[in-house]
Amino acid sequence: KEGVEYEFRVAGQNHIGTGQEAIKYMRTPEGPPTGPPTNISYHFQTPDIVCISWNPPAREHRNGQIVKYDILFHKKFDQNNIISRNTSHTKYVFTNLEENTEYVFHIKAYTSQGPGPNSEKNYNKN
Repeated sequence: KEGVEYEFRVAGQNHIGTGQEAIKYMRTPEGPPTGPPTNISYHFQTPDIVCISWNPPAREHRNGQIVKYDILFHKKFDQNNIISRNTSHTKYVFTNLEENTEYVFHIKAYTSQGPGPNSEKNYNKN
């Protein structure tokens, strides 16, 4: 499995008994995530401020340590003006939104080896 730390324990044994254990930790090389962030939610703090939060990809899809997230955000009917933000946290606040406007956002996670897939598009309206 990619990006996983394993513990190896070795001890010699003979007719006298078992020797002291030697312990070695090894990490497999990382790969990009194979799954998107999960449990995405949002709430409006005011009509023009929204807080988006999420969880990292499921453990079996991380393939290493998540180092950052990209959030793509735009008005539902205006895909020419996409706002892209990155963070190492699992939440982000967007400000100065237009009232009564529907927005679309999706999130992807990164390891040191690159990005994983985008989350499903999420729609919100203030």
